[in-house]
Amino acid sequence: MKYYEKPICGIYKITHKPSNKCYVGLSVDIFKRWKEHTNFAQAKKKWSKIKQALYDHLLEFSFEVIEVCDEANLSSREIHWISVHNSFEDGYNRTKGG
Repeated sequence: MKYYEKPICGIYKITHKPSNKCYVGLSVDIFKRWKEHTNFAQAKKKWSKIKQALYDHLLEFSFEVIEVCDEANLSSREIHWISVHNSFEDGYNRTKGG
């Protein structure tokens, strides 16, 4: 198994490099979640704001793990990082997290 195939639990950030707008998310398997964000087979009407942006401009985005944490702390850490990166008010998050 390659290192990126092992489940990593934590918080990730997807950033639109030209505008610096971002999306902060949580997952018990971050790389699996990234694959879900970039799987464009789903019906377009069900796409989130971040999925639509990725579809339109995939090469302009970066993806990074910003914190590895226990599953029990995911919600509180997502709220923290959404606040730090202001991704609810000025980014792609639709909620303040949690």
